[in-house]
Amino acid sequence: RVAGSGSPAIHSAAAVVRSVMARIVPNPDRPGAGATGGARPDSGTIDPQPRAVLPCRVDTALRTMQRVTTASRVRRRLRISGIVQGVGFRPYVYGLATSSHLGGFVGNDTDGVFIEIEGEDGAVAGFISDLERCAPPAARIQQIEAEEVPPAGETAFRIVASHHAASGTALVSPDLRTCDECLGELHDPGDRRYRYPFINCTNCGPRFTIIERTPYDRPETTMRAFRMCAACQAEYDDPVDRRFHAQPNACSACGPQMRSLPDSTDPIRHARQRVAAGEVVAVKGLGGFH
Repeated sequence: RVAGSGSPAIHSAAAVVRSVMARIVPNPDRPGAGATGGARPDSGTIDPQPRAVLPCRVDTALRTMQRVTTASRVRRRLRISGIVQGVGFRPYVYGLATSSHLGGFVGNDTDGVFIEIEGEDGAVAGFISDLERCAPPAARIQQIEAEEVPPAGETAFRIVASHHAASGTALVSPDLRTCDECLGELHDPGDRRYRYPFINCTNCGPRFTIIERTPYDRPETTMRAFRMCAACQAEYDDPVDRRFHAQPNACSACGPQMRSLPDSTDPIRHARQRVAAGEVVAVKGLGGFH
C-alpha cells in the first residue's frame, strides 16, 4: 500500500514498492542462510565512508549514475512488517542506506521497523527495491508501506531509539543456530570468546527465548542484567562489525556464565564425570531443561 501514490512526485517509488510487494515470497536470488548468514566481508558491499557491510551486492555505479542524472530530492516514510526484529535488520538497513549515500533513520517499534529515507529520487527508489532483495536471510518481510513526506535536508543515516506502545503486532525471530563464524571463534584458542558457550552475533544466537516484550532491544530482554564490557560495546557500536547492534552480545568477561550444581570450577568436566558414573544430568539451556 502506497499512500498518496497518485502524486507524480512519487510515481517511480510507488512502482518500486508495488514490485517489492509482488515479491513477498522468499527471493531465490537473495543469499541463503548458511555458514556466514549472508554477511561475509569478502562478499558484501563495503562503503568506505562510513563503512558498512551488506549481505548482497548493490550496484554502486548505478547509484552514482542515478545521483548525477536525477535532480529531484525526495523523502519516503516506510513501514516494514514481518519478522524484521532480532535478525540484524536495522544494521542491514543502515548499511544499505550508507552505501547509497542516503540520509534518514531506522528504528524498531511494537509493530515492526520504521524508516525514513532521503536522497535523490533514483537512489531512494533503488533503496526501496533492494530492501527486500538483499534482506538478511532470517528476515521475512510481509509488507512494505511507503508514503511521501517533505525532504528534511538529512544527509547522514542513523539508527534511532525504539518507539514503545502498549500493544503491537511485531513478530519475533526464533532462536538461530550458531553460525560458522561464531563456531570458529568458539574453537580458536587465540580468540577472546574461546569456549564461551553463549557466543552469538547478529546472524545467530538467542532471540525468542530471551525477549520479554517488543520492540526487540536489550533492555526488553533477559540480557538487560548484563552490561557489556568495553570490548563488546565497541563491537556493538561498529557498523562494520558482525556484532553491530547485536542485542545479546556478550563474552566471558561481561555475559552469562555456565555453572553446575553442586558447584564446580569446570561444569563441563563435572557433567561428564557424573554421566560416566551412571548418573542423570539435567542441562538448562536457553529454552529450559533437557
